[in-house]
Amino acid sequence: MSFQTLAIPTSVSDYDGNIYDVILIGNQIWMGENLKTTHYSDGTAITNVTDNTGWITAGAAYCWYENNYDTYGSVYGALYNWKAVDPASNGNKNLCPIGWHVPTDTEWTTLTTFITNDGHSGTEGTALKSTTGWSSGGNGTDNYGFAALPGGFRGYGDGTFYDVGFGGYF
Repeated sequence: MSFQTLAIPTSVSDYDGNIYDVILIGNQIWMGENLKTTHYSDGTAITNVTDNTGWITAGAAYCWYENNYDTYGSVYGALYNWKAVDPASNGNKNLCPIGWHVPTDTEWTTLTTFITNDGHSGTEGTALKSTTGWSSGGNGTDNYGFAALPGGFRGYGDGTFYDVGFGGYF
């Protein structure tokens, strides 16, 4: 019998040089923080849209919450519209670092099932939430190093920023 140990990286970097922690939860490897990249993995720039009307009509785009990297982007990462995330909508581009991808619904389900079965039934979100930064519903316990943060979102219908400190939308 022989055994092979899987080498799990402790970090990964994107095209812009941002470095992200990597964590193992169950049998899945996850990034332990939100993306901040302004380029796809092939180096193609993603459009930064700052005005509300532009966000509504934009193709693939990103922004920083309230267009403020220093206050929000450096902590919560970037906000991306669906056209930036979805390869079918963005010319088959990958938002994540090389070798990584945006998790599928099935992968999220695998994660939550593992956490449920690991003793957090009904408190899965709390087990993934950061221990700081949440204004509503309390901070999490971050049992797995996922450190989910309440980075909010930008509305598709009006381009307004919502929910920083209150919700994280993955």
